[in-house]
Amino acid sequence: MSTPHPRRKLILIVDDEREIRNLVQRYLDREGFAVIGAGDGAEMQDVLSKRLPDLVIMDIRLPGDDGVSLTRQLRSTSRIPIIMLTSKK
Repeated sequence: MSTPHPRRKLILIVDDEREIRNLVQRYLDREGFAVIGAGDGAEMQDVLSKRLPDLVIMDIRLPGDDGVSLTRQLRSTSRIPIIMLTSKK
């Protein structure tokens, strides 16, 4: 008799650079996490309306609302842990 697998923790990656999202997603998937990507605040809100992640990885530099603004919005309604991730070109 097999034992049921525990639910994989869900991580939401919010980054407008598809290459970065895909890179982080592949790594986290290999480590056993379920991962959803969003390219901006609107996509993030769409994901959050359907499912609450266990963790959000948030880019600071985003089109429209930046990651700091989105983090404040998210923090006002949720205690989901957030990791800020950014790079400078």
